[in-house]
Formats: sequence, structure tokens, C-alpha cells
Amino acid sequence: MTPAIFPSQKSPRYFQQSTGAAFIPIGPNLAFQRFLDADDEDAVFARFTEQFQKLAAAGGNFARVWLGVPFFNIEPVQEGVFDDRRCQRLRKLADLASEFGIQLKLTLEHFRTLEHAEQKEIFFGAATFTNLVHRPENGGSCLSMEEFLNSQNGRRAFLRKLDRIAEALDGANNIWIVELWNEFNAVSASRSAWRDWTVAMLPELRARFPRSLVTQSLGSFDSPDVFTDYDWLCSLQANDFKQFHRYLDQQAKLDVCHGALDSLCADAVTWLLAHGLEKPVIMAEAGAVEPGHSGPSKLYPFDTEGVMLHDILFAPFFAGAAGPGQCWHWDYYLEKNNLWHHYGRFAKAQEGVDPVEENFRSFQIPHARLRLYGLKGKRTTLLWCRDPSSDWESELVRGIPAPELCGLALEAASLQGAIPQSVYRPWSDDYAPVVRQADGSFLLPPFRRSVVVKALSDSSGQSKLAVHEVGRTQKGWV
Repeated sequence: MTPAIFPSQKSPRYFQQSTGAAFIPIGPNLAFQRFLDADDEDAVFARFTEQFQKLAAAGGNFARVWLGVPFFNIEPVQEGVFDDRRCQRLRKLADLASEFGIQLKLTLEHFRTLEHAEQKEIFFGAATFTNLVHRPENGGSCLSMEEFLNSQNGRRAFLRKLDRIAEALDGANNIWIVELWNEFNAVSASRSAWRDWTVAMLPELRARFPRSLVTQSLGSFDSPDVFTDYDWLCSLQANDFKQFHRYLDQQAKLDVCHGALDSLCADAVTWLLAHGLEKPVIMAEAGAVEPGHSGPSKLYPFDTEGVMLHDILFAPFFAGAAGPGQCWHWDYYLEKNNLWHHYGRFAKAQEGVDPVEENFRSFQIPHARLRLYGLKGKRTTLLWCRDPSSDWESELVRGIPAPELCGLALEAASLQGAIPQSVYRPWSDDYAPVVRQADGSFLLPPFRRSVVVKALSDSSGQSKLAVHEVGRTQKGWV
């Protein structure tokens, strides 16, 4: 038995369905319902229903959910004692997501310590990273996180719970990914302990979820200290794909995490693509935080247009990732500002293009006025043109509206010799012509913030360009 969606052998940087077509995961983290009573099952599932419905309506097909939170945690009181009602909730979640065509990534655990400890996340609704169930005074078998990861008792306890989760989800056909742990390098244990545990548990996970991809996650890629950890994960054969978390954080040790979000995202994708095994790369968590991850960014209420979300979606994919970035703060940001339509804008920007067939390779080239992120395929070239003068800092901090850019041109080399077929403007959700100038360059239509150019490298592009200059429909240029 093999997964229905898997890293392509033909194009190893992308995911492929059993039908042969590419699968581009489009969706956010919907980890838990932060503001609802964990005992109110009707309210929690009503909220998941609303979220899945809005995501699917916008062209989304993916969501990540945590199973260690109170609503889904099947081992809430005592080690080895499982709650049947919560087991049933797991299958109900899978069935609900399936109704809307949503593939799930399930994160099994997120706790970091077995002892009471202070944590950075102190905002309303923050998840707790302490789990006392495994301590001896509560009927457990371990005194510390180190013991939980290294001892036979601790590993057996994890596997017992894993068996019950697998049993509860048996027959579900949309559990695309099962993730061992959220940000595992943040646990209160040695590096050797969490690395050895990961190596031991990924095969156990695969044995219980043969139709799913299996993976591990690490904390925010924001300091020099984590480069070796990410290099280790990128080189781990049993880890089915490469993923990372990164946030806009003014306290991060890497300068790139203080600046433009498109650069923040693209920089990490480029690094992961160049390290370890050739596998798909996904930006699995992205967003903006108060310094040191103490809470959601105070800029979120001002970003009513979704400037940050746009970059989180577009930058990773056009830097070579297997899909758009998967935003965090679904409740403080995505839902409160009603930004679901951005998923539809991303879906439309790459509509009709199959990355597996194209076997895209990413490239970046200089431009006097824009940042250009490109994907060069066998037949198609996609180019995302981003205005660097208008970003979160200029718009949300200094209050400068994004200007309309006019008269900008692309040299023929920018499109790797391909001929423009269409230009999509995500911020106005429409198509516009590109005009070939006498010097061979291409004049872009007026736009704000960014524009996506689709070009073809064969002769059909020439004929379509000629039609672009003379005919237009309501949907775009034909």
C-alpha cells in the first residue's frame, strides 16, 4: 500500500497524485479552535466546518491540525488510558474535511516538557507545552522529557497512543501527512535524544499509516543555531519531504527575519532546496510575531488587505517550494481579517500549470525596480514580479499606500526566452495584456504590489501573444 499523494520520481521537488497529476497543497494551519470551549463539540466542529467550507470555496485543498490539544488529545488524564469519545472526534474530523476535498496533515504531539515551566507564548488562547500525564505521580512512567524520549517505557507509551490514533483513523482516505511532533528541537531534551527518537519513530509511523507521508518538524528557522538541525532533517531519508517554519520576528538572530516577507520566505526555500536530499520543500508555518514569539503580531489588525498573507503564499512557491506557504495565526489574522480569498488568488495564478510535467527549476534575476522570482519549466515559465518598495513596513508601519506601478518593462532574458501568454494581477483579480516593445522587451500592465507573468517557450506562445494585443474577454485576454 502506497500514499495517494507522494513526492514525484519524475519531478522530485513536487508532489504527485496517483493519477499522475501534480498536487499543490493550498491551505493554512487550522491547528485548533483557540477561542472555543474544548468540551463544546458542536461549536468546535461547526467552526471547522465553516473554515473548511471557506477554504474549499477559495480553491484550497489542505489543512494542518494538532492532535495533542485538549479537544483531540485521546490521553488526557493518565498514561495509557484513552478517551473513546475523543478517538471518535479524530474520525469525525477526517470525514468532515473529506466532504470539502481537504487533505489533512495531523500533528501528533506538541508538548515540550513533563514539568511545570514558563513559556514564551503568553497571549490569550496560547497552547500549553507542558504534559504532566507521563509523570509517576499521575500514573505515568517518566520524570523528564529526556527519559520519555530515551527510555523503553516512554517509547512504549508513545506507541500505545499512536496505535489508538491509527485505529481511530483506519479507513480515512484524506490523511495525507502524519507529523510526529511540532518543533521537536524545542523539547527539553538533548539533541541526541530527539534526533535518535525521530529516527526510531518515523518507521513506526509509516507502518501504521502506509497511505500517508510521514515527517518531523523543527522550530523557526531564525538563527544560526538551527542550520545544523535543518541540514540533518533535510538529509534524513525516512523524512518524506523537507519543511520549515519561519516568522517575521524582530528578535530573531537572522537579519532576513526582520525584513521583507517575500525575501524571508524565499531565502529559506532556496537554502532547503540546496541542502540534503532532493525532495519537495514546504513552508509549513509562516506569519508575524511579537519579539521572541511572545504573541501574534500587533500589525495583524492593520493588515486588512492581506499584504503579509500574499507574500506568505506566493514567495515560497515562486522560489521553488512545492506549494504556497502555510500561514499560522489562522484565528488572529486570517479569519479576523477575512482573507480567505487570497487562496483563490494563488490558485488562479498557477491555474492550468502542472509542476510535475514542467519539472520547474526556480531562478531569480535582477531588475532595477522589481524583485523577480521565476520558475522555468519544459514549456512554461512563470514569473512573479514583486514591488519591493511596498511591503509590510511601508504599508502597515508607515502607512504608505501601495502605489500603482506603470511603464515597467521586462527584458526578454527575464522570461528565459519564453513569450508571455498571460499576465495575472492578484490584487485586482484580473488579466491584462503585455506589450512587446521595439527593443524586444515586454511592457507590463499597470499593477499594485505584484503581478504574475505566464510565458510559453514554444511556437504557440508567439501566436497567442499576437491575439493578446487585439482581443479581450471578460475573463482575460484570449
